[in-house]
Amino acid sequence: MKELELDVRFTTPAFLGDAHQSGAWRTPPFKALLRQWWRIAVAKQYEYDWRKVREAEGRLFGHAWLKNGEGKSWAMKSPIRLRLKERRSGGMRSWEQTRQTVSTSGGKQRVNAHLYLGYGPVLPQEKRAQTLKANAAIQADETNVLKIAGPTELLDSLRDALQLAHWFGGLGGRCRNGWGSLVFEQPESEGFIATPSTHALPGQVCRPVADCLNCDWPHAIGCDKSNHPLIWRTRSTYHDWQTVLAELAQIKVDLRSELRLGNPPGKLRQRHLLGYPVTGNGNQVNAWGAQARLASQLPFKVLPAGDGRLFGLIYHLPHDVPKQLREGINPSELASLRTEVWQIVHECLDDDDRLQRTE
Repeated sequence: MKELELDVRFTTPAFLGDAHQSGAWRTPPFKALLRQWWRIAVAKQYEYDWRKVREAEGRLFGHAWLKNGEGKSWAMKSPIRLRLKERRSGGMRSWEQTRQTVSTSGGKQRVNAHLYLGYGPVLPQEKRAQTLKANAAIQADETNVLKIAGPTELLDSLRDALQLAHWFGGLGGRCRNGWGSLVFEQPESEGFIATPSTHALPGQVCRPVADCLNCDWPHAIGCDKSNHPLIWRTRSTYHDWQTVLAELAQIKVDLRSELRLGNPPGKLRQRHLLGYPVTGNGNQVNAWGAQARLASQLPFKVLPAGDGRLFGLIYHLPHDVPKQLREGINPSELASLRTEVWQIVHECLDDDDRLQRTE
């Protein structure tokens, strides 16, 4: 048996709700994060077959649905145990206001940057003020200790997943917009590589975008025709998370403005591929019904740059659109739309002076 002790720190506030939707340190979200990045770490090993990945995942993290050779269901507990040193409420009780805004609608409107990325957990108030929806959130720079125990060989097999979570992972509401970014802080001899540009692992878990789009679950980081992972970081570093998120918010606004929404409702448009439902155009919201959802395939992350500074990270996690959004669309038309959209997106990010591709 072996036990890992990981010092966890959030670099941005985390909207990590408990049963009362109040921010709290809890173990289940960390287990979900570990499972998410474990799938990506091992997907190639299992030939990107979700059935094989699902079975291996169940045997590692526990299940109640696998079947034996006779077709009978059986269950098992996970041999891996997770525990937080402290289970406590988040330390953020009120929202710190910011004057940082982003330009939308072709420069016709100014919107608070943190409201733009955090709408839902962060609610608008009168006179451009904002407030938290719930009673508390986890403040940036809050720390805890995550303990993971289990057989030595199994913990060793989680190392890549933990490294990927350190680079790309986030927890809680709006984590794909950079909220809830977390890092593992360890002694240098046992620690995690600070940035993905200094490690071969991103190249080992990447896959051509066209191949990724044939699977409807996130299983790899996309790569271009030269097999370079589609990962961008901000050229500048910043003193605080507020400024990093404001920069990422404006990049998102500028990118979305390059894509068309259009009419009529019920028809998949360019901007829908960045996330659905699309707000800001009433006749497009929920055009496919309340159950149609597509999470952003361009997640954000805020990472330490050293000397107390931070930088922003953007990466492409491509996969097919949900079944509800594919219904009634000619497959060749959908393939053409996806190719067009992601070509525009990658070119825009490559040409953005605020960003640079990781090596």
